[in-house]
Amino acid sequence: MDVCPIPLPPRTTTVPTATLSSIQRIPASTTSGVEKTGAHFTRKLQVVIVIDQKVQKNLRVREMALKDVQNVADTLNVNLTQIDFDRLDFGEANALDTFYNADVALVDVTVQQQQPSLCYHIGVRESMNQSYNILMTYIAPDSEYHIIDALKKTHAHLPMIVYMKFPESNTLQSYDRNMNPSKRDVDDESKFKSPNKVTFKSRLKASLKSVQIEASAHSREKFLSDLRKAREITDVNETNDFLDKMRCRLDNPDVLSVDTVHQLMISYRDNQNYNGMISLVEDLSRIEDCTLIDTQVIRYQYAFALARRNKEGDRERSLATVLNIIESTADKEALSPDVICLA
Repeated sequence: MDVCPIPLPPRTTTVPTATLSSIQRIPASTTSGVEKTGAHFTRKLQVVIVIDQKVQKNLRVREMALKDVQNVADTLNVNLTQIDFDRLDFGEANALDTFYNADVALVDVTVQQQQPSLCYHIGVRESMNQSYNILMTYIAPDSEYHIIDALKKTHAHLPMIVYMKFPESNTLQSYDRNMNPSKRDVDDESKFKSPNKVTFKSRLKASLKSVQIEASAHSREKFLSDLRKAREITDVNETNDFLDKMRCRLDNPDVLSVDTVHQLMISYRDNQNYNGMISLVEDLSRIEDCTLIDTQVIRYQYAFALARRNKEGDRERSLATVLNIIESTADKEALSPDVICLA
């Protein structure tokens, strides 16, 4: 049985390569002042942005928006790739592959002529269960608000981040989710007062940070859901192969947790694959600062597997592990009865 692919690529996976004419890899900023807020996310999100850099109308503002997006990407430690609209619209394979397989798609719909094609490609992503899509649009004094309202209704389930450029300001502004700007608001910067007024960068940063958290949780949920399929397999060898493939997915830091490791060990145990249980813990112990193997539930399963495998020295190692659990547990009432029985 094949293992269902995880919704987010593992740490070792890169965004598919493409020709330089269609996709531009945006380099990380070398500015020393970049905030490292997102450094605790060990796996970088793959983010693509489609924003026109050719149409002359309002081009300067879109250039500022792209620069702000890059700054946010640097701050959150995500990989940002720019895709040329013409290549995406033409259907170039590399552009489509990168756009459809990215974790997050930022799509600027400022240029009206591009909106039908962009909406179509967003729909294709959604049909592939790629639900992390964010619309962006520039609102100018001469913007046609009925078109923007129509877009909001068509994609009411998607976040839309608008940005504005006031003559008195050198930064792009946006508004919080509770504010619906009118033409009069865009003409007058004084209408934008705290708490409604926010910078475009801060609004985008908040949206991407929420995606990072949701994506991590979704990866673990998908792993546990796929792991349950092992119970449906009746052949022992096929089950072991399935579990070994699942084990490879723990290379993704978003998946690796006490819960996922424990459930994988339980699956190995149900299949009487004690070698799999033992080698899993011993492999994790080689990872620097991997503290999840120090939890009582993982150490107990490790000791249990050693006792059941019963090779030379296994009993002694099992007993030593159990005694270590008992000694390191300050509240003896918190000890599992299974641990005491194993001793």
